[in-house]
Amino acid sequence: MGIKSHIIKIIFCFLLSLVITGCATPHMSAADKAKIKNINIDNKIKVPNLTYTSQGEELADTSAGVLGAIMPIGALGAAVVAGGASVAAGNSVANPTSKELMKLAADNNIHIDQIVVKQISSQIEQNTQFKISSIASADAKMLININYYGLSASSAFSSKIYPVLSVDIKVVLADGKVIWKDRIYVSELTAGTPACTLAAIKQNPQLLSVEWNAAANKVAKDFVKAI
Repeated sequence: MGIKSHIIKIIFCFLLSLVITGCATPHMSAADKAKIKNINIDNKIKVPNLTYTSQGEELADTSAGVLGAIMPIGALGAAVVAGGASVAAGNSVANPTSKELMKLAADNNIHIDQIVVKQISSQIEQNTQFKISSIASADAKMLININYYGLSASSAFSSKIYPVLSVDIKVVLADGKVIWKDRIYVSELTAGTPACTLAAIKQNPQLLSVEWNAAANKVAKDFVKAI
């Protein structure tokens, strides 16, 4: 099982590299950006089931969903997803470890939606001309959708796990015009994210906060760079 999982991950990384090479993150136009002084972040975010892939765990049942969650819609993305199982990322049935980690996070007041909003808000305030505001005084609204989040081993031969996170972000003007949207993600292969072990997390649940804050911070920084 471990070898098969590793092979699937190698194929996944190869196909993903093709997609990334051929797709550039869009930038918000200067004209649209000039229309925004205050922005509101909608914190009503639906949170999917936590994704957990451990050392040597079989990936075939969830590969299609994960690929679909991070790949842009297009010929390659559609072809890859069509070749896998029809399981939507984040909506698949959580395995026992996923359920345990979700409970551990909830019991320790660690919520991925709040973490994502906090990190994006912080980056906007620190590194853009926009100010976070209430919906009443906002020139634009940001809509966030979490496709999947959780923890995953970097290979079939490693006990170390890393944060994973895929987020869709949409910026909409007060008149309803969508001026920017994209999908930003962090995988277990993303450089600079902290490694951990399942045993360490069970002993110190706050490590979940560390992992997911690091992932959300990368998503937030990528958003700020893109606009």
